[in-house]
Amino acid sequence: MDHYPTIEKVVNDARARIEVTKAEIDEARKRRVAIVAALAREFVGSRHCFNGSVAHGDALTPLTDVDLGVVIPNPDGTYGPGRGDRANCKSEYPPPFDASSRPSTATCASSSAAASG
Repeated sequence: MDHYPTIEKVVNDARARIEVTKAEIDEARKRRVAIVAALAREFVGSRHCFNGSVAHGDALTPLTDVDLGVVIPNPDGTYGPGRGDRANCKSEYPPPFDASSRPSTATCASSSAAASG
């Protein structure tokens, strides 16, 4: 009689083939901390939070996918839509939605370039 592996063994074997190493997760976290440090130098008093798959420890591509949130102090209203900021990135509030017209697709090119670079 043939002996088949248990479901647990099949799942564990499959996971072992696709999971990333601890070294990869550690490197991703090191890079994430470096990004936060750079943001903290640029935006003094900012706060951050880690989220996403690297934070959860279940990332499949941790070196190319790091999620974090940053709250930038804005007591003078310097940053945000319609205001000049350090990257000279402006984004106007979209006009109120009108079902008879297409909604605005305005984007901030500087943010997109920074995110992909």
